Amino acid sequence: MNRFGIHLDENYFNFSLPIPDALKVELWFFGIPLNFFESHNDKTTENLPLLRKYDLIKASTDHEIWQGKFESPVTVLTAYLVKVFRSDSDGNSITDWILDPFARNSLGGELWGQIITFQVDEKCGLLKACFESEDSLSKASSIKLKRLALLTEMAKVRVESERFSKKSLGELVIYECHVRGMTQHHSSGVPVRQRGNFSGIQQKIKYLSQLGVDVVELLPIFDFDENENQLRNPENQQNLKNYWGYSPILWFAPKGAYAENPLYRHQEFKEFVQECHLHKIEVWLDVVYNHSAEQDAKGPKYHFKMMNKETWYLQTPQGELHNASGCGNTLRCGHPLVKELILGSLLYWHEGMGVDGFRFDLTSILNRHPETGDFQDFPNLLWELRQEPRLKNVRLISEPWDAHGYDLGRSAKKAGWTEWNDRFRDTTRKVISGEVGQGLALKDAIEGSPSIFGEPSTDYWPSLNFITSHDGFTLWDLFSYSEKHNHANGENNRDGHSANFSNNLGVEGPTENQEILGLREQKWRMAWTILAISRGPMMFVAGDEWGRTQYGNNNAYCQDNELNWLNWQESETKSERVEFVRKLLALRARLCKSCWISSSSKISWFNSEGFEADWSPHIRSFVWKIENFEEGMSWWFLCNSYDAPLSFAIKEERSIFWQWNSNHYMGVPNDLSNEKFVELGPFSILIGTTRQL
Repeated sequence: MNRFGIHLDENYFNFSLPIPDALKVELWFFGIPLNFFESHNDKTTENLPLLRKYDLIKASTDHEIWQGKFESPVTVLTAYLVKVFRSDSDGNSITDWILDPFARNSLGGELWGQIITFQVDEKCGLLKACFESEDSLSKASSIKLKRLALLTEMAKVRVESERFSKKSLGELVIYECHVRGMTQHHSSGVPVRQRGNFSGIQQKIKYLSQLGVDVVELLPIFDFDENENQLRNPENQQNLKNYWGYSPILWFAPKGAYAENPLYRHQEFKEFVQECHLHKIEVWLDVVYNHSAEQDAKGPKYHFKMMNKETWYLQTPQGELHNASGCGNTLRCGHPLVKELILGSLLYWHEGMGVDGFRFDLTSILNRHPETGDFQDFPNLLWELRQEPRLKNVRLISEPWDAHGYDLGRSAKKAGWTEWNDRFRDTTRKVISGEVGQGLALKDAIEGSPSIFGEPSTDYWPSLNFITSHDGFTLWDLFSYSEKHNHANGENNRDGHSANFSNNLGVEGPTENQEILGLREQKWRMAWTILAISRGPMMFVAGDEWGRTQYGNNNAYCQDNELNWLNWQESETKSERVEFVRKLLALRARLCKSCWISSSSKISWFNSEGFEADWSPHIRSFVWKIENFEEGMSWWFLCNSYDAPLSFAIKEERSIFWQWNSNHYMGVPNDLSNEKFVELGPFSILIGTTRQL
């Protein structure tokens, strides 16, 4: 495996990069003042001096690798660019400035929303840094550089990935969140300088631990440009952002704006990881290895477009950029150089930064043939990553689809990965909405979707269960909106999924109708309960524990405002919901240990009268029992998805201790204790055990 990029070795650094068709390659270093990261006024320019430039040599004919070994600059902060000399088909000279895609650090994205462009003045030996506003951005800015690579000394904090005993994958409760969204709101209680960054989210780890969370999964933190979105909110004409960050510029560099002090971004991230590990919480990253921020043919040029784009991007038969990502380009993941980028990035974040797992955005692209772009019969890259010894204990999670294909239960299954199970999501939504004919689908979902993945085992958990994620309605909005309301995204409400299986229950959006509000509460609690008691790891999106709303926006990728920022005051005003979730997750932990991760358990299904289950399409009541023969204990589950109360009879010789009723926030009413003939309210679930917990 090559070591591309720049690597410091005592007083020397080694640089290596594959650059085909180059006649000459130079490495230019510029000095950066320490106060550069302080805020600047718009329309100001700062001149950064050229420190030194070096000639690289072509060291390999394979991939035409250029490299060099040089003394390390003595300045505290040093940025660098790669200058490439070429000639076109007519013999004309061409010069490109390339950003090192393997850089561990970057310059240009340290202040959220601040636009900085760079331009090299070769005659004066200067790099001009221009600070611009969104409104004053000049037309010439589109051809200027948006990022520089930055030399950095790795942080001194050591993080041991295996410093605590991790749970079985099947037990995990995953909390999906956005670094900025977690603490940017004034209600977060975080000091202003720490809001929206790693230091801020670190202060919420104790809360997550007390809630019952096992994993914090961060939306993308690889360096990206939040200002690349050119759209405006038609409701207020404000500029929209690339808020989520699914547009990576660099795959090894943390985003500078996610640090309180950009100089110490690595250190702050490691301290966040360390705090999570101290609370026995894993850290997963949402990673994007399927496309880059270079977008389509008209998009910006950072690196790959100037490093032989045919090597790095899939091409159509017409020679255009393949767009299976829906973002303008598709990385050619089967090519050896792209595979090195992916593996190198994963190892860097795991071994160097302490990350425990990775959720791969649009994973199916990693299994597209490097020549044709079609799905391959065998997922070579996914298999190689799963078999990589250095990733042996790392969680690998697949989003098994892309803009051109659906791959659930295929490629990732063959490679032994865990997959985002959207079938579970849609089935659960349909059941709670009262849709008929969902009995067998619900049975399959609760049992871990064996119809898709085959029978699970105690060491293989293919289905990651979820009802909501960053991409779509919040859990509360599923029962408050029948239609998406994405007008503020500036795309005439065309963006976002239309098949949401949601139901407003009579009023679109907020209402003061107590009957509707009560029904929304019931369905919200039922959804939480189904998610928690199903076999396999479960995930929910931040704020769902108190019923956060996005007011019907199911694609808030561009909203850098209170639509995405968590309002922590709601966690107090709706504390009964948070407590409901905390108790439910504690019950789930017992269920997982007793049943799902036990090899001596068996599940059986019945109808509401206690006899063999009836899977007729009109049936909307379900009963199942999980027996643990080793413990001599059974768990009973009664589910009523009708819109009226229903009586249930349980055929069980032993006493049943009712542990949970989703119809109530504070537990099970006393009059249900030990009863085997019960009436269950609409859209609710009752859970009991044959032994007191």
